[in-house]
Amino acid sequence: MHITKTRNKIESMARTLLDYNGFSDYKVSIILTKDNTVIRPPFRAIRDCVCEYYAVDSDVVFFKTRIQPFCMIRQVIFFISHVVYAYTVTELSSFTSYDHSTVTHSCKVVKTQMEVDNKYCEKVNDIIKILNEKFA
Repeated sequence: MHITKTRNKIESMARTLLDYNGFSDYKVSIILTKDNTVIRPPFRAIRDCVCEYYAVDSDVVFFKTRIQPFCMIRQVIFFISHVVYAYTVTELSSFTSYDHSTVTHSCKVVKTQMEVDNKYCEKVNDIIKILNEKFA
């Protein structure tokens, strides 16, 4: 999916990616077309990829539940969508039944967990690598 971004949005996304790369071993690159269009996978593709990685039905993940495995998967989906592929919290809120504060909290939780837990960080980086290979 090609999404046209202004220069400021691209710079903002680059700053976010640089922040992400500060605590991750896997380097994420911004893929641009000739007309400065950012290439990013559709939200459903991100959701499906994360759910497939964790072997969970993608329809169940966004139910209103606090069961830990579903929360963790949801948080990873929000993190990858927002931090790596620069979906806005408003966009993510419109795709799901969760508000912007939940999306923001999810990103913070995943970032903190990645800084502390190397295995968790490897799993998130594996998912990002899979998505980059599919949509690059």
